[in-house]
Amino acid sequence: MLSGQNAHVDVAYGVFSPAQIEALESTPINPALGSKTPAAAKNFDGGHQANTLTIVLDFKEASQGNTSDVMGNVISSFDVSSFGFTTAQFDTLANAILAEIDDDYFRELVGTVAGPVGKDLAIDFMIGNIGTAPVGITNYYFVQIGTAVSGPGVTGGVLGIAAGSAVRDSSGVGPNFGIKSGDVVASVFTNTIQGLQGITPSNALSSGNLTFTTNAISGTLSHEIGHTLSLSHINKAGSVQPTSGVSPIMGTGAIDLPNQDRLTDRQFSLSGFDGQDANAPRQHVQQLVNAVGLHDFNTGTNTAPVLNNQTLPSLLENSANGTVVGTVVASDADPNQTLIYSIVNGNTGNAFAINPTTGQITVNYRLAVDYETNPVFQLTVQVTDNGSPVMFDTGLVTININDQNDLDFGDLPDTFGTTVASNGARHQTVTGLFLGTGFTNEFDGQPSTTASLDSDDGVTLPSVLTPGTNARLGVRASQAGRLDVFIDFNGNGVFESNERTTPVGGLLVNAGSNVVNVSVPDTASLGQRGARFRLSSTGGLGATGMAPDGEVEDYFVTLGAAGTAYDYGDLPDTFGTIQASDGARHPTGGGLLLGTGVTSETDGKPGTAANLDNDDGVLYPAGFVLGNSALLKVRASRAGKLDAFIDFNSNGVFDANERVTPEGGLALVPGVNSVTVNIPATAVVGQRGARFRLSTAGGLAATGPAADGEVEDYLFRLTSSGPTYDFGDLPDTFGTLLASNGPRHQLGSGLTLGYGVTTDAGGQPNASANSDTDDGVKLPDSMTPGAIAQIEVTASKAGNLDAFIDFNGNGKFDADERVTPVGGQALTAGVNIVSVTVPTNASIGQLGARFRISTVGGLGALGSAIDGEVEDHFVRVALNDFGDLPDTFGTTLAQDGARHLAGTGLYLGAGVTSDLNGLPSAPANRDRDDGVTFSSTLIAGIGARLNVVASQAGKLDAFIDFNGNGVFDSDERVTPIGGLTLAAGTNSVYVEVPVTAVAGARAARFRLSSAGGLSAKGASADGEVEDYIMNVVSPAEDTIQLLPDPESPGQQLIYVKGTAGNDTISVAKTNLGFVVKMNNKVSPDLSANSRILIYGGQGKDNISLPTSSPLPAMVDGGPGNDSLWGG
Repeated sequence: MLSGQNAHVDVAYGVFSPAQIEALESTPINPALGSKTPAAAKNFDGGHQANTLTIVLDFKEASQGNTSDVMGNVISSFDVSSFGFTTAQFDTLANAILAEIDDDYFRELVGTVAGPVGKDLAIDFMIGNIGTAPVGITNYYFVQIGTAVSGPGVTGGVLGIAAGSAVRDSSGVGPNFGIKSGDVVASVFTNTIQGLQGITPSNALSSGNLTFTTNAISGTLSHEIGHTLSLSHINKAGSVQPTSGVSPIMGTGAIDLPNQDRLTDRQFSLSGFDGQDANAPRQHVQQLVNAVGLHDFNTGTNTAPVLNNQTLPSLLENSANGTVVGTVVASDADPNQTLIYSIVNGNTGNAFAINPTTGQITVNYRLAVDYETNPVFQLTVQVTDNGSPVMFDTGLVTININDQNDLDFGDLPDTFGTTVASNGARHQTVTGLFLGTGFTNEFDGQPSTTASLDSDDGVTLPSVLTPGTNARLGVRASQAGRLDVFIDFNGNGVFESNERTTPVGGLLVNAGSNVVNVSVPDTASLGQRGARFRLSSTGGLGATGMAPDGEVEDYFVTLGAAGTAYDYGDLPDTFGTIQASDGARHPTGGGLLLGTGVTSETDGKPGTAANLDNDDGVLYPAGFVLGNSALLKVRASRAGKLDAFIDFNSNGVFDANERVTPEGGLALVPGVNSVTVNIPATAVVGQRGARFRLSTAGGLAATGPAADGEVEDYLFRLTSSGPTYDFGDLPDTFGTLLASNGPRHQLGSGLTLGYGVTTDAGGQPNASANSDTDDGVKLPDSMTPGAIAQIEVTASKAGNLDAFIDFNGNGKFDADERVTPVGGQALTAGVNIVSVTVPTNASIGQLGARFRISTVGGLGALGSAIDGEVEDHFVRVALNDFGDLPDTFGTTLAQDGARHLAGTGLYLGAGVTSDLNGLPSAPANRDRDDGVTFSSTLIAGIGARLNVVASQAGKLDAFIDFNGNGVFDSDERVTPIGGLTLAAGTNSVYVEVPVTAVAGARAARFRLSSAGGLSAKGASADGEVEDYIMNVVSPAEDTIQLLPDPESPGQQLIYVKGTAGNDTISVAKTNLGFVVKMNNKVSPDLSANSRILIYGGQGKDNISLPTSSPLPAMVDGGPGNDSLWGG
C-alpha cells in the first residue's frame, strides 16, 4: 500500500449502519495493489448495534477512487447529539483523528508496509461495549468515547474509555509480549490524569476545552492503533523495550504506567516529542516496519473483472417492451471466467432488463421509459466473475431518452396539475381511444385561465350546474372505456379527494354518446369551476399522472343558483351562439354590463344581422379600413376585462388568430374606454362578425360560459378604402388642418348637427369660418360678458355635445374655454338649448367657437371621432346698453333686463353708453338718456306728443307704467306690437294716456332697434334703451284748471272735469282769456293758448261754448243725455 517516504493515503470516514459496514468489508481492493481476499461478511454478536455511532476509516490510496461509498458521506440515521456531540464537534474530532493517524502511520513511515495475505485494516470508532471483541472479526479496532469504562479491571474516569483495541492475527494467535488472541486493550482517561486542565464531563466538549480534549483523544487513538498493527503489548512498567518492530510509544502505553507518563504519551503524537525522551526524534513509528504487515501485494491468481463506464445508443421514449437498447461490455484478465451481469441501481420503474449472461439491455416497462420523467437513465451495472475468491466490478451505463410528441395533456390552470412539472394529467396517444372526434399531441400541458387551448369536443356541458341537483352531461367516446371525472366544487383551484364524480375504478362508457350523471353538492361554490375528464382502457385514474392510453379534456363549468338567467349573443350560429353550440353566455344580474343594460334569454338568438339583442356597449366607426387601426369606444358599468374577436377571414367562425384583445382580456375601467383594433391588410372586405365579452376574470374564448358580465355581437363593415370625414373651418391657429390634428368626424353614422354634413378631404381654415355647411348651431347676435347666452343646437339624433369658445381671443382653445361638461352635454334629437356663461373678462369682438357632436362625448377641441360632426363659428361678444329704472321693471341681467348691443350705430338721441349690467335707480337718472323729450306733465285721458330722435331709421317699442304697480303690464305698451317706425332724426310720437292713469311719477321705457317688436325686457341685437320718469296728473271731479298741454310742449290748455251728477258748464271769452262757470263755481280769467278740454262725467250735462273762439275745444259729455251749445 505504501511504497515510498512520500507516499500518501487518503483516509475517508462516514456514519454507517452495521449492514453498510458489512458491505464495505466486502468491497474489492484496488487491483493495482495486487490480488486481495475480501473479508467475509460477519455475523455480529452485539459489537455493532442498531443506532450506534460508528466511524469507518478505510485506508486506501488516492488513485484508488471511491471503491466504497465512504468518501465524505454522512448518513444521519440518528442524532449524534444524543451521544454528547454537536455535528460541528463531531466533525472536528473526526477530522483530528484522521489527521493524526495519517501523520503517525503514513507520512512518518519509511519503507514498505507488508501484511498478512488478503488482509485489510478496517477501523471502527463506535459507542458500544468493548469489553468483548466481536466473534470472528480480525484486525478490528474499537473505540468507546464519553461513556463509563466497560473494559476489564478499569475504573471509569472523566471521559471514560478513550480507546480500546481488539488484537488478533490471521491465525488467532498474538505471540508478542504475552498478548493473547482476542485480548482487548484500552487507554483510559481517569480523573487523576495530570494536565487535563480541570476537564469534566460537562465541559470537556465546550468551546474552551474542545481543542485540548480533541488532541488528547486523537493521540490516544493513534497509540491504540499501534497495538493492532504490531500485535503486541508491554504489560509492565520498566519492561525491556523491544529493539525492533515495536515503537516505544507502545511501551509507554502500559496500563500500570503513572498517569503523567500516559498523558505525555498521548501528547506525543500531537506535540512531536517523545514522552520519555524529549530529544528523541519522531521516527519511532518507523520501527513498526519490520513488525507490521499490511496491504502487501498478493500472489493469488484471480483478478477482478473490469467494467468501464459506457453509453448505449439513445432510445425513443415509450418504446415497446422487449426493444433492444444495447449490450454492456466488460472484460476479465483471468482465463476461462464466466461473467454474470446485473443492474444494481438507477433502474427507475424497472424500465430495463439485462441478460445476465450476455449483458444485453432491453425495455422491460415502456411507460417508465418516459422522457418527461427521466430524460437520462444512469444504470449501475455489476459484473461478477466465478473465480476464487469471487471478484466483481461496477460501472455506470448511460441511456439517453429521446422525446416524441405522443402525449395528450390538459389545459386547466397548473394549480390543477397540468404540466409535466406538476405531474399533470397526460395520456399516451398510442391507441384509437379518445373523447369526441380526436386528440391533439403535446409536449407538455398548456395551462390557461379559460381551459381553451386544447381541442376538446368530447363533453357537452349544461349551461349551468345547480348545487343540490343532478346534472346530465353528454360524453362521446371513440371506443368503450372507463371515464374518471373531477370537478372543483369548492373553487380552490385543485381537485380534492372528494371531488371525484365517477366511481373510484372509473365509469364504464360505450363507444358513441353516453349520458353521465353528476351529483352537485349543496355546498358547491358558485362561479366558473375547473372540470377534468379522463378516458382510458383501465380507469381508476387520478386527476393527475400518466395514463397508458385514452385522452384528457379540461373544461370550465358554471355553477349557478337555480333559475339563473343568461345573456347570449346574436351572431349566426356558425360563430357559436346557441347553447347547443356552446354559445357565449353570461349569467345576468351581476351588475357588470356593456353599455346601459343587458337582456336575459333562454338561448342564443342567431341572426344574419346580429341585431336581435339589446347591444349598446360598443361604439364603432362606420367602416374599418384594411391595414389600418380603428378606434372603438367601449362602455363598462364597472371595472372588468374585455375579450373581443373579429372574423377577419369571413369563414363564419372566430379563429385563434382573430382575437383582437390580449389573451387574458383587456382591462376596462368604469365608463367609456378607448379600444384600438388593428385590421389586417389581408382581411376580407364586407360585413364581418364581431363579438365582445366583458367579465371579471377575463381570458374568455369566443364561446362557452362566463361567470358574470355580458356578451354583445355586431357586424362590422371592412373596407379597402379609407373612411370619409367632416372637418372644421376656423383658422388653423385653432387646429383645423389634419396636419394640426384638426377635429374630424368619420361620416356614415347619421349623427349630425342640423340637417346635413359635408365631406371634406381635410380642414378648410377660413377667416370667417364659413367654408363649411354649418346649420346645426344658432348663435345669439352677441354675447355679453358676465351674462348667460342661450344657444340653439339641432341634433339629427341623440348624442353628446362638446363645445369650446375662445373667450380670451388668443386664436386657440385653451383648457378653460370648454363651455360644456367634460364628458359632453347630452342632446336629444331636434332643437336643444345650450346655456353658456360668458366670463366677465371675455374679450370684446368676434371670437372663434367650435361645436362637436358624437355618440360617446368627452371630445377635445382637436382629434378624431368615430361619428358625428364638427361645426365652427364666430360669435360676437360685446357690451350692451342697459336701462336704469328700478329692477322691478327688468333692468339688470339677473332680471333679464332690457339691453341692446352697443356699437351698431343705431341709438336714441346723440349717443349711447355701454354697461356691464343695468343701473337701477328710483329717478332713472344713472344713464345718459337724451333721445326722448316730452311735456313735463301727462294728463290722464289726454294724449301726449313726444319727440324721439333716432340716429338711423328703426322701430320704437315704448312702455309707460300708468297704473303705478312697478312693472310694465301687457296693456301698458304705447306703441304698436311690432314697433313704431321711426325715421332718422326727430320723430313726433303720439301717446294715448288712459283716463284711468294713476297720478304721480310714472316709469317709462323706450327701446329703439332695427327689428322692433321688443318687449320691455330682454336682449336686442342693436339700438338703445332709455328709461324715464314722467309726471302724470289726473284732475279730480268738479275741477277747472289751467294745465300744460302734453301735445304742445310749452303751451297751456283749459281743463274742465264735471261731476257724476247733472252739470251745467259754460265757457265765455273775455278780454283777458276765458272764464269757465260750472254749476256754482266760476273761474278767474284763464289765459290758455292751446286748446280747451271738457269732460262732463255722468248725468245730464248742459255744456255751452262761445260761438266764436280762437282756441279749439274738445268736449266729452260722458254717459247720459247731454246738451251741447255754441261752438
